[in-house]
Amino acid sequence: MTGTEETTEGAAPQPSHDQPSAKTAKPTNPTNNKLKKTKGKPADSPDVTLSKTLSYILRHGAINEKLEIRADGFIRLDELLKRPKMKNNTIEDIKRVVAENEKQRFTIIKEEEVDGTTIRYIRANQGHSLKVERPDLIPVTDQSELPTVVHGTYSKVWDNIVQEGIKPMTRTHIHFSKGLLGEEGVVSGMRASCDIFIYLDVEKCFKDKIEFLISSNGVILSEGLPGSKKITTEYFKKVIKKDGTVLYPLTNHES
Repeated sequence: MTGTEETTEGAAPQPSHDQPSAKTAKPTNPTNNKLKKTKGKPADSPDVTLSKTLSYILRHGAINEKLEIRADGFIRLDELLKRPKMKNNTIEDIKRVVAENEKQRFTIIKEEEVDGTTIRYIRANQGHSLKVERPDLIPVTDQSELPTVVHGTYSKVWDNIVQEGIKPMTRTHIHFSKGLLGEEGVVSGMRASCDIFIYLDVEKCFKDKIEFLISSNGVILSEGLPGSKKITTEYFKKVIKKDGTVLYPLTNHES
């Protein structure tokens, strides 16, 4: 069967301390039930909540949700919609969220079965903790293809990065961007809330056999230095805070 890409995309309220009597007990709020079963915060819009739920299931939770995930990461959309977390959503909701996601987190394809029926499948474009094969990931063979490779992170973890390097954590790959969000052609690769930007020395990375891949939505991915699964400070070209403060390399009077 052949596949065609259709669309590309990247708490409940606290209970009262007073126990109501049987006469005054209020019926369960179905909206609250929905929040308990999906990802996201109470203030999130329905589309943001749906996007977060899709990210969780497609990247990490397919097995727990008893969904069959193909080697390439795709899941049948009709089966996904049958899960309790998705029962209040429709295929049109999902298609809208996929199409409007600024970071292009998801891909929907249509495949024709031997009996002529058409089945839709959906996949997260990256960020999996589940092991999936990714034939759509393009290996970068020439460093000239990556003039800029930057990793977005946070001040609260900077000290750990200095000691241990950048790691994929629960993901398969470390995520990088071709530049900062808002720059031409940059749609994904880091969160908008990041306040530290780590630029890699791409030449040194290639010299030491650190491999890079590019996903369908332009995110740069790497498993890190072979054998270590991390990228340490010796491969950093510069590190800059959002306010312009230079964290690396240190000036002479700071070193």
